[in-house]
Amino acid sequence: MTEYLHQNGVNCRYLGKLAVLALAEEEKDLSKERSGVASLRKMPLFWLELLECEMVARASKHVLDSILTPASGRVATKPTTIIAAFLSALVSIGEESAAETERRLEREDNEIEVFSLNSALNEDRVLDRVEVWNAIKTEVGRRFRYNLTLYDGNHARSLIIPLLRRVCQRSGIRLTAKHYDVGEKCLCHGQLSYPISASDIVDVLPMVKHFASVMEGFSPYTRGSGCLSLSLHVLLHDAKTAFESAKFYVAARSYQQALQLSQEAAELYTKVTDNHVHHTIIKCMDFSAVILFQAQESKIAASHAARCLALWVQLCGFDSHEAMASHMALSHIVQSQDSKRCMKHILVSLYLMELMAGPHYVEILRKYQTIGNLYLDTGDSETALKCFKYIKEELPINEITTEAVICRSMGIAYSNLSRFKEAIKSEQRSLAIFSALIPDPEHEVIKESNERVVKYTQLGVKQGTEDAANRIAKQLGAEAEDESTKKQKKNTKSRRNRSKKK
Repeated sequence: MTEYLHQNGVNCRYLGKLAVLALAEEEKDLSKERSGVASLRKMPLFWLELLECEMVARASKHVLDSILTPASGRVATKPTTIIAAFLSALVSIGEESAAETERRLEREDNEIEVFSLNSALNEDRVLDRVEVWNAIKTEVGRRFRYNLTLYDGNHARSLIIPLLRRVCQRSGIRLTAKHYDVGEKCLCHGQLSYPISASDIVDVLPMVKHFASVMEGFSPYTRGSGCLSLSLHVLLHDAKTAFESAKFYVAARSYQQALQLSQEAAELYTKVTDNHVHHTIIKCMDFSAVILFQAQESKIAASHAARCLALWVQLCGFDSHEAMASHMALSHIVQSQDSKRCMKHILVSLYLMELMAGPHYVEILRKYQTIGNLYLDTGDSETALKCFKYIKEELPINEITTEAVICRSMGIAYSNLSRFKEAIKSEQRSLAIFSALIPDPEHEVIKESNERVVKYTQLGVKQGTEDAANRIAKQLGAEAEDESTKKQKKNTKSRRNRSKKK
């Protein structure tokens, strides 16, 4: 989330102001929908969700610090109990009662006896969920001049998993990778905190900030002289000049010279850093993959992109913006070569998008659209239709032109399945949207849409006549069979009568 904000030039001091503007735009869109007015563009829902999640994560760091500093009693020697209880309060919507805790432990076949449970609950009280959220709301109001709306009462749009990820990133907390029952009731008492317990916390790293760091904000400190230099800028004029010259050669479509300069820049950076795991080197390798792809060397470009993906994961983690972008680039490169591999990387990028920015992230819709188009190209129209229906029914569509494109794709899928009535309706919806947006009736898009409507109509009429002809043929065949059976019955009766007379 922070990567997205910084890449779009968002100063963190204005998070509260941006959230107020996003909330006002959402209210305008709701008022238009209630009045029956269709808006061309809507405010994406993920903006407000992402902004509030980031503000809560930043405030949580200071609230946790204020709780850990004056800790006393038994919890002072076990800071993980405070951290686990704090995280449990963040990822829940309420707090368990004693009876609910006992029932949950019985369902889990936990060997903790009631006596030990009561003694654990009567220890030094660590945290209370209401107190934690009140402190967070106060901190958000003080730092960002904003009142939380998505995390206050109704949690339908609150981002729980992205919030947990972001709080752990900003506070240097490392959790065990497993399934956590988030979005349920929690328990914030010592060793028995739920859904995150003290045993789930692997490590707590100190966070440091370097003035020459490539990454914004604080990063976790690790021991070793070479580890910190991986995130620092490398001031090498020759390498920078070679990389910039490579960009000019790509614009002029001189791919051979551009590739040589990009590789030269990567070699110069490698000589300085003595390690391939560095932002500048991986960027040069990424650019080399782009050059090779534009030069129609797809196999070599795919190998370069796969290596860049591995290095980004090693440097920034699997759930970083760089890793997600590498998955998307690799899926684009291998789309024409291997559809299964392309689908694999698209699904991974979808998972990372939802993990980092929630289910309303705008790129999720485009990725599902790409998946549907891939299924259309491979001839699996039924699965493609399911993807397009999921987009239209489950995902928020922020632009009306996107709806028109999806309706057009649904029409193609319906026609491939010989469901021409639904295909005509979908294409007519697409045509109505494009006609409202494009005043010129001779525009290429309008002409193509009209041609598809005529084509689906002709196919539907042909299908109807064929079905009618088949029904008539079946009816005539059935009548002929009835007449033959009647004749056979008459013949058998006449034979029996003759035999009786004899």
